[in-house]
Amino acid sequence: MSLKIAGVGKYLPSKIVFSEEIDKTMGKPTGWVSETYSIEKRHFANETETTSFMAVEAAKEAIANSEIEISDIDCIISACAVMEQSLPGTGPLIQQKLGLGTSGCAAFDVNASCLSFLSALDIADLYIKSGRYKNILIVSSDIASIGLNWEEADIVTNFGDGAAAVVVCTSQSSGIMASRLETFSEGYTNCQIAAGGTRMHPSRFKEDLLPYALFQMDGKAAFKLSNKIILPFMEKLLNAAGILLKDIDLFIPHQASAAALAYLRRKFDIPEEKLIDIYKTHGNQVAASMPTALYEAIKSGRLKRGDKTMLFGTAAGLSMGGMVLEY
Repeated sequence: MSLKIAGVGKYLPSKIVFSEEIDKTMGKPTGWVSETYSIEKRHFANETETTSFMAVEAAKEAIANSEIEISDIDCIISACAVMEQSLPGTGPLIQQKLGLGTSGCAAFDVNASCLSFLSALDIADLYIKSGRYKNILIVSSDIASIGLNWEEADIVTNFGDGAAAVVVCTSQSSGIMASRLETFSEGYTNCQIAAGGTRMHPSRFKEDLLPYALFQMDGKAAFKLSNKIILPFMEKLLNAAGILLKDIDLFIPHQASAAALAYLRRKFDIPEEKLIDIYKTHGNQVAASMPTALYEAIKSGRLKRGDKTMLFGTAAGLSMGGMVLEY
């Protein structure tokens, strides 16, 4: 017994920010952002498009496209990198806004930064194999735009907002062939938002918190560490799945950046037609990035039933995660 992806959904905020607007905001010549960072547009959430609102919109589509009714959901996993508020988690908010507030179905959060969806999918598989739950809703929703430092070009140009969801059910014919997550905390400060927790809480932190509430990244250090661990990681993942790299029908990576996607293609000699790249129009949507790419793969027909796909990415921590899935 394993899991089957029975339905997918996504939500993009209504506000579209084109690369030319970012040029103007940053005081750059027209076309600079597009040429330098391979960007066409991004979607940024407005004040009414909260994390939970976007999550629910994506969830509704996933449920509508699945084999189940909303009342059949017995577990909701919120897989967001940034919660809507510190406490309670976003999972109960999603449950409430789906009209399931009195249902009693489990609702909780899983946070592994950009790999939150991958981790939640792995947990859902274990739940289904154990018989604990049968119909699980996984939702990733992130508003990266709220934490951008507009003086940092590499950060501002990289991120977009959005949400994506999947409904997973029991299956005898498809499922996860292998899954792996490795964390190297020597890279803990490479990507971080320092404020927001107990260490830099407004009640006792006397300095200006705003700089620490914005996303900070040392891209060169993160890349150097990732490059060191990627080959042995990939070998372990493929060995666990019992297949070769050439057996993968479609690669669905975290949309970290245009440079990261190009590096992945070169490193493993992946044909362009076998890799999902939605970065130009979506950007790095943090935890929502990978399930949104999965959505596009399924809806475009590039991922078909019986295909073997690899979900792969890195995240703050520094973590590297991958999954081989028979869709």
